[in-house]
Amino acid sequence: MSTTDEWSSNSNDAIHIQLVKPNGEVDFEFHPANTYSIFGDAETIYGYKGLNVTIKFLMPWMKPSLTITSNETIPSTSGVTPTDISSILKEYIPFTNTDGEATASSDTLSFLPKEPLCSYVKNEKTFKIFKTSVTAAEKLMQNLQVFPLFFIDGGSFIDLEDPQWFVYFVFEVQDEQLYLRGYSTVYHYYVWKKDDSSALRARISQFIILPPFQHQGHGSKLYKTIVGDFMGDKNIVDFAVEDSSESFDALRDRCDFTRIAESGLFDREEFRAPLSTQWISLHRLPYKLNKRQFSRCCELALLSKLNNQLASERKAYRLTVKERIFRQNIDVLLQLEKPERLEKLQEAYKNQLDEYKRILAEGFPIPQAEKGDMPPAKRLKTSS
Repeated sequence: MSTTDEWSSNSNDAIHIQLVKPNGEVDFEFHPANTYSIFGDAETIYGYKGLNVTIKFLMPWMKPSLTITSNETIPSTSGVTPTDISSILKEYIPFTNTDGEATASSDTLSFLPKEPLCSYVKNEKTFKIFKTSVTAAEKLMQNLQVFPLFFIDGGSFIDLEDPQWFVYFVFEVQDEQLYLRGYSTVYHYYVWKKDDSSALRARISQFIILPPFQHQGHGSKLYKTIVGDFMGDKNIVDFAVEDSSESFDALRDRCDFTRIAESGLFDREEFRAPLSTQWISLHRLPYKLNKRQFSRCCELALLSKLNNQLASERKAYRLTVKERIFRQNIDVLLQLEKPERLEKLQEAYKNQLDEYKRILAEGFPIPQAEKGDMPPAKRLKTSS
């Protein structure tokens, strides 16, 4: 083993994140998923043996403090300068101190609205989801800025002073205190519409459920709550997601698909391939989904109903998916010669079909519309 390897530590393993209650009790401890944004692509800290970097976040304000211990530090005679861990982390985290505990505070999160968007119970524990502007939550958000670097591939800071940013917090309620379990940031863009100067497009940017609370349904609950808020805002015309991961895409597909299916759209007589661009453009509007996501949900539903014995149905489905793929990649595809263009289109179609089959094989639900449901698209005016 080389000297460098002997004194090297993986930064993901060395860093311990602790959520600490106001009384000093450690609530949960976990490691970051990524640290390359902070310690480089190799995610390596040099110059220590038995390294332990503990970052404590004192709830409810998530005030951070830093403690660094090691069994040995590389001798100065080695010619290797140890990584200055404290100085590096200070660039990303506003520590209250760097040699022990954060200063305790009994302050409540006074910036939150009086009522949450929703409350729910899981495993006999109560959770609440609140929405507020990022500017109102700036004090808390400053302490959370590092979490996207730790848990989102390609994550980055956001502008905490931009009034177009909003945040949705998931808190667990314990002894009348609110303890953070996850959050999502959303940006509002103005959209030009001839008859509506207040029209907005929402973009879900960061979406984090902290590791101890993942795979418990909190992500789906948060996403559904955010979408419900969008649906209730007459100014928001549609929404998108920024650079989503595969795991988030799976969550989003399931939630959006179920929402459309429960409306009865997939049970309509006219819901069959091929679906025209006009049909997609019209029927996506009441769900406030962009064309790509709405088309994706429709293609999943069509595949689940597909009669593979009928060549005409298989062809109609293939044309629907290929047309959508072509539209989304038209600039690139038109630069290719026709034979290569057709080959690339067929390859993309096959990859998409394989993904859909995998999703359906995992038991993707096909909910039926409730009796008496009014399919939302019937309430649309074609002029809109």
